[in-house]
Amino acid sequence: MAAADRHTPAELLAENDELARLLLLEVSGHRAPAMLRAFPALVDAAARMWSTLPTAIQREVPGPDPMFRLVAIARGIDRAHTSGLWPADGPTDERLLIMATNFTRAAEMINNSVQAGHPNQASAVWSDLADCRTQTMHVLYVTAHGVTVGLAEHAAMITEQLRRDSLRKMPSSIRYDPGEPDAARAMISRLDMFEQIAGRYLFGSDSRRPNEVGGPSVSVTERLASVLAVWDIQAHRSLAAHPSPPNLACVSRVQALIATASAVIAEAAAHTGLIEASAYDRFASLIDTSQFGWTRAANRWSELINPAARTDPKLVGAAGEVRATIAATAYDQTSFATADLIASRIDLPTAVAQLQLASAAAVDVAYVARDIALTEPTLTAPARAIAMRTQADTERAIEHGESRYLGIDWVTAGDVRANRIIPLPDPARRGLVDTADHVIATAGQAAAAAATLTPPTQAERTERAQGGPASMPSRHAATRTPPVQSAERPGPSR
Repeated sequence: MAAADRHTPAELLAENDELARLLLLEVSGHRAPAMLRAFPALVDAAARMWSTLPTAIQREVPGPDPMFRLVAIARGIDRAHTSGLWPADGPTDERLLIMATNFTRAAEMINNSVQAGHPNQASAVWSDLADCRTQTMHVLYVTAHGVTVGLAEHAAMITEQLRRDSLRKMPSSIRYDPGEPDAARAMISRLDMFEQIAGRYLFGSDSRRPNEVGGPSVSVTERLASVLAVWDIQAHRSLAAHPSPPNLACVSRVQALIATASAVIAEAAAHTGLIEASAYDRFASLIDTSQFGWTRAANRWSELINPAARTDPKLVGAAGEVRATIAATAYDQTSFATADLIASRIDLPTAVAQLQLASAAAVDVAYVARDIALTEPTLTAPARAIAMRTQADTERAIEHGESRYLGIDWVTAGDVRANRIIPLPDPARRGLVDTADHVIATAGQAAAAAATLTPPTQAERTERAQGGPASMPSRHAATRTPPVQSAERPGPSR
């Protein structure tokens, strides 16, 4: 037997934990692209190990398995670089590949033990695995943070090098790509969501807190958390399998609705004194802007829908669950519920934490949509709709100095007369990318503001309750309407 085969699964996980810590200590901007390329393989191997664990040693956590969301994010990152976006193809970091191999070997050992019936025995090997899920998640959490730190150093390093090359008047052919720092920062934004999900599992998810408000409220709160997590997973899966305009339009509409619900829940929290009014005001302004951006993106993607195309049924089902849950949480028949009514339905501190996570999740979904707009070769649209849109996007591009679009007929008269389904012209694709960039920016700002909505401790809440919360007029009663149950209609009208 080879020496490596004498490892136990617990020892392999411990080795990965040590490697992850060393990676964080030895992080380097030069190695960051290679680390990013290897990261999806590490997550995929960890997920396979995670799925092999016997039920007896699985950690009981309400709601969807967080590993599904982590895999979805990692595969979105992998899709970006395999589609030719930064960091494109290149070397992968050996340390992450060793960790992935350890996860794979541990999975094989666990699976072999399960098939042999060992989990039913009180063996030392299985007692060592009692915390293996926590160890696995910790490895992913630390590694993701290490990659994030490396990407930040890489972006700063390239930015400084570009500045020096500009001062030295170096030929552009031998300079770094000026878009590389922004591409690295974009990946940091996506990994931030990964860290938040893993961190909630490790350091205490609000859905696992002791019941403070009674059965009915916790039930609705847990349903909201579960539905939002399922939606995030399904949105990633549907866009990965079918990156089509109907799916992108549906995703954008639901994200707009989630942004609206986040503002309403935050308003209820501020009204009851749970969060500071100043923090709420800043968040409300930014989440409203994000909602407008998602609605605009939904309208843009809707223009491209082939009448014969269909939205993924699983995505439609997940969207319906989101609408129904938000209606049960934040609406009272035909209008928004009062803050007191919302507070009686849900555990507001937990709900605020969930909207923070949802705001961060929206950023990654926006990046997935942008990657599709930029690289997906199968995007098509009806000729008549695309002719009008291409004309407007061409004129806008020319106004911004994009002279290469001058004098080009992107859609033929025959295509327009027959309203054929044609490949997406470059100006229209560029317009979709610009729309996605706007959504990314606004969603990122809203996510940053959501992170400041920190509910006070129990002692602080008690003190505020004794003093009585200040009354706040509702910002939403006259400006927003409840969600409709149709999968074809955009998010809330404004």
